[in-house]
Amino acid sequence: MTNPPVNLGEHGAAFAANLRAIRKARHVTLDELAAQIQDRGHRLNRDQLIRIEAGQRRASIDDACEIARALGVKLIRLVSPSRLQLVPNRPLHGVLADARNPRDEVV
Repeated sequence: MTNPPVNLGEHGAAFAANLRAIRKARHVTLDELAAQIQDRGHRLNRDQLIRIEAGQRRASIDDACEIARALGVKLIRLVSPSRLQLVPNRPLHGVLADARNPRDEVV
């Protein structure tokens, strides 16, 4: 039995979609991602990651930070709607770029 999706809002939905896209683009399995996160002492397992990616569970801020670290991206890359992303190496004062830029910012 699967859980129904929760109302994540724009950034929560972006987080779920971006998590999946970045993870797959980097050829990281859910098991590998969970292991990296757990190696840092954070309790987040494969099943929880599956639910986050599917929009069936909200990620806490701690979950989101650990996921970003494990994937080697800044948190803003995970929570930004896919059509927008902050330009790397720019102040956080609203400078936006098209998210189709293939470069991810490294933490």
